[in-house]
Amino acid sequence: DQQKPQEQQEPGADGDEVQVGEIKISAKKFAEIMQRQGAEDARKLTLPASPEAYELKTSERFTPPAGIKFEFNKDDPVLAHARQLAHARGMDQQTFSDLLDVYASDRIREMTKVNTARNAEIAKLGTMAPQRIDAIKTFLHGTLGSELGGALEMMLCTERQVRGFEKIIERV
Repeated sequence: DQQKPQEQQEPGADGDEVQVGEIKISAKKFAEIMQRQGAEDARKLTLPASPEAYELKTSERFTPPAGIKFEFNKDDPVLAHARQLAHARGMDQQTFSDLLDVYASDRIREMTKVNTARNAEIAKLGTMAPQRIDAIKTFLHGTLGSELGGALEMMLCTERQVRGFEKIIERV
């Protein structure tokens, strides 16, 4: 009987083992672990350095509906919390921007819903609605100043609110 020569395995082949302390692992598996660790270390070096370093911008794929321009309110506490969470979880800027796409879409949907309801209410005032609202705003700013007048003008959302302010003006 002739014995076949043993096949030589390349270094790093499945049969080789590496021992670290009491743990034995195949050289191939160890190389995979080291590759993943290197990739993760490289990824972490590209992350924003602090929560504030995350940019408030949507992804390039985000497209708001026609005629709508969306801007983030940099003072929004929800966005500050999102930045902190993104940093704590090791998100990259692209992933954070993808999440901002969801946030912006929701804000646009909500604003559209509110504007549709407001427009329906204001339409009840007839064709002179814009002029009636402007007259109330002029009265409020002239009587109360910009700060208080501006705060009250935010209440001009429904037909009844406009009519209510008009009655107050008549009595003054």
